Amino acid sequence: MLNTFELVLEVRPMKDQSEQGVLDRLLLASNSSSEAALAARLGITSQAVYNAKNKGQIPTNWVFDIAKTFGVSTDWLFWGTGPMRRSDETGETQNAVPKIGIAAFMEREAETKKDEVINKLITSYIEVTQSEIATLKSQLQKEVIANAELSVKNAELSVENAELKQRLSLSLSATDKSAHNGAA
Repeated sequence: MLNTFELVLEVRPMKDQSEQGVLDRLLLASNSSSEAALAARLGITSQAVYNAKNKGQIPTNWVFDIAKTFGVSTDWLFWGTGPMRRSDETGETQNAVPKIGIAAFMEREAETKKDEVINKLITSYIEVTQSEIATLKSQLQKEVIANAELSVKNAELSVENAELKQRLSLSLSATDKSAHNGAA
């Protein structure tokens, strides 16, 4: 009979022999709701689990630790064959429906929701950042145009300044000549 505080989840035979399959069985066997929870049960960092998953290399000592701690068959953990629990003497339990406590189920759901929220926040942040980048690019382009216009104006003023200096010089030179001619 099903206890009201337990939830029965159907688990199909887990004969996936990939590293992801091993990781999934480690999560299930240790009743871990997330990779972070598995890391805590193994006494390692979540980063170690993340790295192993990305490299596709789950350390065998993790399998042995979970097998010993939770009474799970290493054959089941490594290859997904045979009974999950070592105490199960028949192979019938391979397709049995394991029971997961409602608290663990809710924790797993909360972790999934938390990950979804984090992903949405990151996506939203990236979209805002991209929008800000577009705005900054537009402002920068306007500043570059304004700077170019100022450079042209500066060049025009430099030419005008040179012309005025030359006229002043000619004017002073003419004044000096007339003063010199007037004195003679």
